[in-house]
Amino acid sequence: YGLDTIRVTSIQDVLIDEANNVAYIAAQDSIVRINYLTPPSGSSRLAAAGFGAPSTVKLGLYQNQLLVGNFYAPFGFVGTYTNHLRVFDATTLAFIDTITAITKPAKDFLVVGDFAYVAQNSTTSTFQDTMGYLSVIDLRDYSLVRQDTLSTTGADIGRLVLVGDVIYSVNKFSNTISSYNLTTGAKNTVNTTVNLQPKDYGPTLFMDNNSVCYLPYDDSIGLYNLATNMPMGGLIATPGGFAFAVDTTLSTRIAVSFIDFINQSQNKGILYDEAGDSISTFQVGFSPEVLAFVQSIIVGVDQIPAFPQGPAFEYFPNPTTAMLQLALEQATPITWVISDLMGRELLRQATTDQRISLDVSRFPAGTYFLTGTDEKGRVHTEKFVKQ
Repeated sequence: YGLDTIRVTSIQDVLIDEANNVAYIAAQDSIVRINYLTPPSGSSRLAAAGFGAPSTVKLGLYQNQLLVGNFYAPFGFVGTYTNHLRVFDATTLAFIDTITAITKPAKDFLVVGDFAYVAQNSTTSTFQDTMGYLSVIDLRDYSLVRQDTLSTTGADIGRLVLVGDVIYSVNKFSNTISSYNLTTGAKNTVNTTVNLQPKDYGPTLFMDNNSVCYLPYDDSIGLYNLATNMPMGGLIATPGGFAFAVDTTLSTRIAVSFIDFINQSQNKGILYDEAGDSISTFQVGFSPEVLAFVQSIIVGVDQIPAFPQGPAFEYFPNPTTAMLQLALEQATPITWVISDLMGRELLRQATTDQRISLDVSRFPAGTYFLTGTDEKGRVHTEKFVKQ
């Protein structure tokens, strides 16, 4: 059943607090706290927060504090951005403080005891990381303890997962896996034999047992042994698949959302068993980009169609290599703007046609934002990937 609505349409992360039957859902510039067991006739919203930094990408809990990672400054921001990692009250979502020691985008982090290990990267113009490191923050006073460089080979630091005393980083740009032993301090980075494809946001690594996890690689969802750097075999081919979640509370089930960017009415959710065989389907809505399991219930977060009170548009293919195709329900004046992750405007084009093509072939590989503004000033922003 439907739970609640959030301020904007682009959903970034969902964090489940099973002890309190609570889910935190992050959009780009807002967060809501909901009771996911509330019946459809009741009110599920417990708290909400909106803010002027539309870049929330990662949520984490420490005691009664909600950590919020951001990955770019607001559009038009000039100067040094110091709000990449902020702290909110986990119950009321009231703002507490900013951890200013985090100076680069906080796209992922882990909370271990009283410390946060935050992925930090120095990026080039092609969005491929030249050097990655972990910033270690003492959450008792928000101080920087140290910077841990995991590799001297230029590997980026990607999506993080904790296995026992070891932090593993799945690095898609360099196609490597880094490890950091919290007890011994041992560090290692190894090349892989597969094409690692973890998502940039939302849950994307799910532990099975020991150091084996489910993650996206080679256009499938497969098992991978992080300790031995060995792929265990792709289970589910996912062309067009976006979000996925794994449930191991009863028997292993894998939920995958499939998005049809040309006709979103064809979107679907499919449930698979641990052998990779489909066993049932579940309902999804517009652009379902975040999924999670809680108590064997699928929690899916859908987006609202662009321009919910005006002309809707669809964009495809995503990812794209050259041309981004746009389709509206009817011809209408729209101003399109494409910006990079730092908020820099790279393209502006006004159109009145129903079908539009935007040439992005000259853009470096990476993630970009497409913003459409209609004559009444209604604005909608979506992400796309240029390969």
